[in-house]
Amino acid sequence: MNSFMNLLVKIDLSGAEIDAFEAYETQVLVLLKGHGAALDFRVRAKAGQSEFHLLRFPDEAALAAF
Repeated sequence: MNSFMNLLVKIDLSGAEIDAFEAYETQVLVLLKGHGAALDFRVRAKAGQSEFHLLRFPDEAALAAF
């Protein structure tokens, strides 16, 4: 049986510089693979004030290392 942990992240984008956030996000999400993790789902609220990520990690140690 495969076990993993999901992490739902809510990112507050109110007051954020969206271009800078997206550049940072692109760099950080690439790092997931090195920890055996993945971005399973990403959605930005219609108003653009928040974004949600569903991240999957193989275990707590991988999350801590990330």
